[in-house]
Amino acid sequence: MSAVRADGPSPNKPKGTAPELVREGNKLLLGDQPDQAIEFYDQAEQLAPTAGEIAFGKGLSYYKMGDFDRARDAFQEAAAAGN
Repeated sequence: MSAVRADGPSPNKPKGTAPELVREGNKLLLGDQPDQAIEFYDQAEQLAPTAGEIAFGKGLSYYKMGDFDRARDAFQEAAAAGN
């Protein structure tokens, strides 16, 4: 009997390190896939919840998606992190 594999990263268990996940999110954001980028930023945030660059990436993603309220909140979080 073969094991069944789920496609893509699990929302509950990050697959990789925070920097790796941020880099993948950045690639998706640059590839005009901000909704998918947020999934990677969310996973990175589980591993590094105070990293400002994660909040900044999420802010850029929300901005690209036209969700300006969430973008503002994410940018404010990034500024508060101070890194």
